[in-house]
Amino acid sequence: MFAKQSCSWKKISAEIIESEIGTGWTRSGSKKYYRPTIRYRYTFQGQTYECENFNFLIDDLSKEDALLLTQAYYLGREIDVFVNPNTPKIAVVKPGLQDWHLYAWILCCVLFFGSLYFLRDFMQ
Repeated sequence: MFAKQSCSWKKISAEIIESEIGTGWTRSGSKKYYRPTIRYRYTFQGQTYECENFNFLIDDLSKEDALLLTQAYYLGREIDVFVNPNTPKIAVVKPGLQDWHLYAWILCCVLFFGSLYFLRDFMQ
């Protein structure tokens, strides 16, 4: 919902106050995943907020990718974030959808509608 809108939000400076890697297991318990937590503090219109939205699609990463992300977004680093001017407690580091998210949606649509097309021919 916020992904598209976030591209027009106010860009401000923030400080990273937490940069850690959490872990979990898939529902089947067959695969371990890594999810970085990048928490930051910012001041908007005189009020201080904390948030940990990195992007609007939560990505489970490999251990190596999670480590690279937490090394790039380290404790104390100053970064730019995009703040929702109507609800300033909502901010994000990477606004909008990332390119691969868009390609994934397009691929899913092509596969879905392609399947319907072939099923239509098969059912006749």
